[in-house]
Amino acid sequence: MRLIPYYISAMLMVLFYASCNSHQSSKGTEKDIIAEFDGEAIYASEINTIIKQELYDELCRIHNIKKEALEQLINVKLLQKEANKKQLTYQQYIDEYTDAKIKKTGTDSL
Repeated sequence: MRLIPYYISAMLMVLFYASCNSHQSSKGTEKDIIAEFDGEAIYASEINTIIKQELYDELCRIHNIKKEALEQLINVKLLQKEANKKQLTYQQYIDEYTDAKIKKTGTDSL
């Protein structure tokens, strides 16, 4: 279960690397034109070549945000499952667990 985020990460990295290294000509199709300057077309592929590292960094940042959100969601679902086993609501389970830890270690340890 803990390996799933790493597999997703690896797949995203491979996909991004493959898309960055695809052999496109410097000239794309008309739909890839994003601007014109002095009658000359400027293609998205030209821009992507210039900002390749920045795009990669942003995709990595997005991936890390999604990975953290996935881990949080899994933790919430695991806690909810434990709460259901004890026939408690999520908040009741968290409160009980916290109170038990405080009683066990004492407030000075916190």
